[in-house]
Amino acid sequence: MHEHYKKVGGYLEALKASSPGTTLDLVTDPTHKKFPPIFQRLCTCFEGLQKGWRVGCRRVICVDGCFLKTFLRGQLLCAVGRDGNDQMYPIAWAIVESENNLSWEWFLLHLQKCLELGDGNGVAIISDEHQSLSKHIFALWHKVYKGDELKILFWKIAKAYNMADFSDAFAELEKLNPAAATAFKDIRAALMQRLVLKRQEMQKATSKLCPKIQLKLEGEKTKAANCDVFPSTETLFNVNYYLDQLVVDLEAMTCTCRKWEMLGIPCCHAIACIYFLHREAEDYVDQWYTRDVYHQAYAGSIPPCEGERHWPRPEFHLDPPPMKIGPGRTG
Repeated sequence: MHEHYKKVGGYLEALKASSPGTTLDLVTDPTHKKFPPIFQRLCTCFEGLQKGWRVGCRRVICVDGCFLKTFLRGQLLCAVGRDGNDQMYPIAWAIVESENNLSWEWFLLHLQKCLELGDGNGVAIISDEHQSLSKHIFALWHKVYKGDELKILFWKIAKAYNMADFSDAFAELEKLNPAAATAFKDIRAALMQRLVLKRQEMQKATSKLCPKIQLKLEGEKTKAANCDVFPSTETLFNVNYYLDQLVVDLEAMTCTCRKWEMLGIPCCHAIACIYFLHREAEDYVDQWYTRDVYHQAYAGSIPPCEGERHWPRPEFHLDPPPMKIGPGRTG
C-alpha cells in the first residue's frame, strides 16, 4: 500500500510532461504534522477538456459524488457538462477524503479557475443529473403511491417547463390522491477515447444540427401542425394550441410555455410562427447545438501517458490515508 503511494509522484510527473496545460492538484492532510505527509485529495482536469467545454458546451455543469469501494474509502467527485448532441461531456474529477463542505468548495474553486467561470454569471450548476435525480425521487415516491395514473401525473409534474403547467398537473394529482401530492411536496423539498469517438461519430452527420437535437426538433415540427398563428407584428404572435393561447416573440426567442428558453430548441408554437414567415426552424436553434460548435468541443485531445515502467522516479514521500473500519467490523 505504501509502495503504491510512492508511485503517485511519478504518475503526476508523467501526466504533467504529456499535457503541460492539465490541472493537477495534490493536497496532503494539514492535521498530520509528521513526515511523510498523508494523502488527502487529488484533482484532475485535462487541458483538452477545459478548452472543449469553454468553446463548445452550454453553460451547464452537473456535479456529483460517489463512494470509492476500497479499504481506504474516500469519495470521487466529478463534474460533467452537456455537449451539442445532448450527451454527457466529462470535465474534471477529484479523489477526496469525504464528501463535505470543504472538499466540495476546494473542487468547485478548481472548476472556477479551470473553466474561467469568473463570478458564475450565466452558468447553471446542477447537483446530481436532473434525470437521475428525478428517477431517484420517483422510485422512492412510487413505492408507496402506485398505479399508472399516478405515474403519468408524476412525470407530467416533473417535466413541466412553466408554473402554469406545473400547477395544473399538481392540481390533478391532489384531486386524485391528496396524500401522494403531499408526499411529492415533501420529497421535492428534501431533496481520451471518448473525445476521439465523439468527433468521429459527428463527422458522419450531414445536418446543420447535431442528430439528437434534430430529432427533437422534428418532433416539435410535427406538433406545430396543430397550432393556429395570429401575427401582431413581424416578430410577435399569438398562437392557439388546442385550448391554450400563448405569446411567441421570435426576436427575443421566447414563448409563454418557456420550453424554448429552457432548452434552446424552438417549441412547436414558435415553429408554427417560423413557418408562417416561410423560414427554417433550424435557424432558430441555439448555437450550442450545431455541428460546428460540437466539433469545437471535441477538437482537443488527452495526450497518451507511458506505462508505469517509464515514469520518472522523483523523490516523493507520501503515505496513504488511514484505513477506515466500517461499523460492526473488528479489523
